[in-house]
Amino acid sequence: MELETYLKKQKTYRGENLFLFQVSGFKFQVPRNTGQAAITAVLFFVFISLAIVFSITSIAYREIRDARVTIAAHRSYAAADGGVEDAYYRVTKGKQISSTENLTIDGVQVITTITDVGLNKKDIIATGDTNNHIRKAKLTLKEGATAVSFNYGVQVDVGGLDMNSNSQVNGNVFSNGNIEGGTGAVITGDAFVAAGTLSSINQSWTIQNTDVLFGTPQGAVITTIDSAGSVGDYNSIALGSDNLARISYIDGTNDDLKFVRCTNDDCSSAVINVVDSAGSVDEVTSLAMGTDGFGRISYYHDGNDDLKFAQCTNADCSSRVLTTIDSASNVGDFSALVVGSDGFARIAYWYDTASDVRFARCTNADCSGKIITNVETAGNVGEYIDLVLGTDGFGRMSYYNSSNGDLKFARCTDADCSTRVITSVDTSGTVGQYTSLALGSDGFARISYYDSSNGDLKFARCTNADCTAKTTNTVDNASSVGKPSSLVLGPDGFGRMSSYASGLGDLRYVRCTDDACTPPTVSVDIAQSFTPTITNRITHVGVFVRKVGNPSNATIRIVRDVSGSPSTVPTDILATGALIASSIGPSYGWHTAYLTSTPTLTSGTLYWIVIDATPDNANYFYWGADSGAGYASGSAKRTLDWVVGGWVSLSSTDLDFRVYMGGVDHHITDVRVNGNARAHEMTNVQVGGNADGYTYTNNTVTGNAHMNSLSSCTVNGNATYNTISSCTVGGTQTTPTVPPGDLAPQPLPITQAVIDAWKAAAEAGGITAGDVVVSGTQTIGPRKITGKLTVTNGSTLMVSGTLWVVGDIVFDNNSIIRLSSGYGTLSGVVISDSKIDVKNNAAFSGSGNPASFMMLLDAKDSIGEETINVDNNSTGVIYYAGKSWIKFSNNSAAKEATAYGIRLDNNAEITYDSGLANASFSSSPAGGWSVESWVEVE
Repeated sequence: MELETYLKKQKTYRGENLFLFQVSGFKFQVPRNTGQAAITAVLFFVFISLAIVFSITSIAYREIRDARVTIAAHRSYAAADGGVEDAYYRVTKGKQISSTENLTIDGVQVITTITDVGLNKKDIIATGDTNNHIRKAKLTLKEGATAVSFNYGVQVDVGGLDMNSNSQVNGNVFSNGNIEGGTGAVITGDAFVAAGTLSSINQSWTIQNTDVLFGTPQGAVITTIDSAGSVGDYNSIALGSDNLARISYIDGTNDDLKFVRCTNDDCSSAVINVVDSAGSVDEVTSLAMGTDGFGRISYYHDGNDDLKFAQCTNADCSSRVLTTIDSASNVGDFSALVVGSDGFARIAYWYDTASDVRFARCTNADCSGKIITNVETAGNVGEYIDLVLGTDGFGRMSYYNSSNGDLKFARCTDADCSTRVITSVDTSGTVGQYTSLALGSDGFARISYYDSSNGDLKFARCTNADCTAKTTNTVDNASSVGKPSSLVLGPDGFGRMSSYASGLGDLRYVRCTDDACTPPTVSVDIAQSFTPTITNRITHVGVFVRKVGNPSNATIRIVRDVSGSPSTVPTDILATGALIASSIGPSYGWHTAYLTSTPTLTSGTLYWIVIDATPDNANYFYWGADSGAGYASGSAKRTLDWVVGGWVSLSSTDLDFRVYMGGVDHHITDVRVNGNARAHEMTNVQVGGNADGYTYTNNTVTGNAHMNSLSSCTVNGNATYNTISSCTVGGTQTTPTVPPGDLAPQPLPITQAVIDAWKAAAEAGGITAGDVVVSGTQTIGPRKITGKLTVTNGSTLMVSGTLWVVGDIVFDNNSIIRLSSGYGTLSGVVISDSKIDVKNNAAFSGSGNPASFMMLLDAKDSIGEETINVDNNSTGVIYYAGKSWIKFSNNSAAKEATAYGIRLDNNAEITYDSGLANASFSSSPAGGWSVESWVEVE
C-alpha cells in the first residue's frame, strides 16, 4: 500500500485528547498518554530483536567465512596433490615435462617444480593457491636400475672374434676364444685372449630341492680371547659402563690372576693384564664393577687358602690395590656376592663341611652383622654357586647338586631366604657345574653351565619365575668348553658369556644373538668336494647360487683335500676365481667362475670347491643344494672361517656345482693390435705395445715381448724368453724365464638372472598377443610381444619401457629406434628370444642424455647360430648375444658388442663409448622410479 499522507491533528473525542494518524484513508486513534509508552515498548523490542538478529547474523557470517577458508584450503591441497600426481605420472611414464609446470585444476592455480636431489632422486613439489590460501604437497622419487659394465669395445665368449678385411674395433677386446683377422684388420686398443675354455663338464650335481646359506654368521658369536698357555679357568664376567665385557680369570700355566677389558662387542679386540702373580693364585674369581667403572675382583688364593680382593684403579686393571679379606683356613671356595639396594652385601656360598647351600644377608657395611640361612641341605649341594637379586630384592641362586649330577635353581621368597622355591633345571646327564646366573628383562633367570657328560657349554632360559619351564641349548662344543663359565646380559637383553675351553686351554667369549642363545651356524665359508675321472686341467667351475641384499664379492678356491676336509695350507690352493655379487640375481642361476690358473687335476683324487665369503648379517648368498646327497663322489661342509678350519659336515646334502676340465689353447692371428696383446699363441700379429704369452711368430712387437718362444720376429724393446729363432731384438734379452700364464676367462657382463628380471618387468607392463608392425611413429613399452616385431621402412619406434619379443625382431631400412626421454641418464633394452635383423641405415639412440644407450639383446641359446645380423650403415646401439653369434655386414657400426662369438665383415666398425663402463639399465621410465615419500610440507 502506498503511503499518501501523514496527518497529525488534535481534537477532543469523548473528552480525551487523541493523536490522529491517517494513512491512505485509514485512521488510528491512540490516547495521548498511553501512546508514548507503547511506542517506547515497541522501539525497545525492535532494538532487542535487531541485536539478536545481528548476533545470529555475525555468528553465521563467521561460520560461513571459516567454512570458506576451510574449503579453500582443502581445494588448495587437493589441487596440489593433483599436481604432484600429474608430475609423477609424467615422470614415471616418460612423458614430456619441464622443471616448472603451471596448471589449473578445478579453478585452482597449481605450480609444480621438479628438482634433481643428489644421485638418482627427484623432489616434486606442487603448490595449490585458492584465493591466497596456499598448501603444498611433496613427492620424493628414487630411481632404481641394473648396473652393467661394458669394459671393452668387443667382449666375446669362447666363440671368439672373426675380423675380415679392413674391419676395425676402436677400443679394447677381450675374448674367451680366438681372435682371427684378415688383411687390414685393426684393433686400436689392447687385445686379450683367455686360456682355452672349450672344456667340458667332468663332475657336476644339479638337483636342487633345498638351499644352504653362506656369507653370514647365524646364532651366537664365539671368540677366543686368550690362548697363551692354559688360561681361562675360574672366570667371571661383568659389563662396564660402555656395555663391553670385563673378565677376570686364572692363568693355570703361571698360577696368575688375569683381567681382560674387551674393546668391542665380540671381544675380538681386548686388553689383557696380570693382576696378581704372587704365589699360587689358581682358583675361583668373582668380578663386579665399582661405581668408578673399574673392576672389583674377589678370588681364592690357593697357596694361602685365603680369600683375596683386588681393587682396580684404572680401566685395564694395570694398576690395583690387593687386600687379603679373610685368612681363615679354607675360606672362599664357591661363593658369589652381590650388593643389595641398601648397599650391603648378599653372599651365597658352599658350606664345605656340611655340603650345604648357605645364604648370608649382611646387615651393615662391613658385614659384622648378618643373618645366615641354610637354603638347601639335602645331599651334597652348593658347589659352583652363583647369585643375583631379583626386582623384589630377594635372592636367586643357581648351583650344582653333586649327589644327582643336576643343575638346580632356588628363588628366595623373603629377604633372608628363609622361605624359597627350589627347582631342578637340567637333569640330562651330569650337568650343572660351573654355573653363572643372570636375569632377563622379563625377570626370569638365564643360566650358563657345564655339561660334564658331553664336555659342552650349555645355556638355560627360564620362562617362568621358578624355572619350572625353560629352554636349554648347547652353545659351544669345542673340546670340553664351559668349565667354568660366567654370564651377564648385554644391553640387547641377550647373554654374554666367558668360558674356559679346558680341552684347548683357552679363554673364550660368547655373544648371544637371541634370547635363547641359539648355537652358531657356521655358514660363512662353504665347500663341496668332487673327484674327477680324468687327469687334465681345470678351467672353470659353475655354482648354482642366488643372493640376498648386496653382499660383497666372494673368492672361489680349488683346494686339495686333507683328511676329508679342505686344506688350510696356502700351498694346497691350486687356483682361485671370483664370485661376483653384481652378476648374481635374487633368483637362482648358474654363476661361472673362471680360474686365475688352470692346474692339472688327477683322476680319482678328491678336491674341494671352497667359497670364501665376507660375513654380513644382512647381505649374503644361498647355494642351491640336494637334500638327498645324491652325489656319490664328494660331500659338502661349512665353517666360520676356512683359514682356521673347523669344518662341519652338511649332513645328507650336496651342493649344486659344475667342474669344467680339458680344452685347448687359444690364439690371435692375422691382426694389427695398436695397444698391448696377450694370448697363449700369436701368429702374424703386429703389436704396437707389449706382447705376452707362450709363443710369438712372424711379425713385429714395438714394445717388449715376454714369451716361452719367439720365432721369425722383430722386437723393438726388450725380449724375455726360453727359446728364440730368427728374431731381431732392439733391447735387452733375458733367458731363461717363467712365461706368463694364460689369462683367466672373463664372464660376460649380463647373467640369465638379470635377463629374467628384465623380461619380468616387460611382461608386467602388459602382453600383446601375436605380431606387432610399427608404421609411422609409435611408442611401446614396457611390453611382452608373443609374436614378431617389425619396424617398417622409415618408421620410428619410441621405446618407453623394456620390450620382450618372443619372435623375431626386424628393423627395416631407415627405421629409427629411440628411448623415451623419460629414461634420463638410464639405458634401455629390447630383447628377442629368436632373431634380430637390423637392416640398412637403421639408427638407434638413447634418451638424449649422453649417458643413455639402447641395447639389443638376443636371449636365444644357440651357440652355433647367428641370431643378430647387422646390415650396412646401422649406428648407435649396443648388441648383446651371450649364447649365440652376432654378424656385422659391410660398413655396419656399433657402440659395443658382446656375444658368444662375433663376425665382422669387410669394413665393419665398432667404436667403444667410454660411458658404457658405468651404464645403468632400467626396465622402463616407470620401472626406474619408486616412491620414497609423499607428504604435505610448509
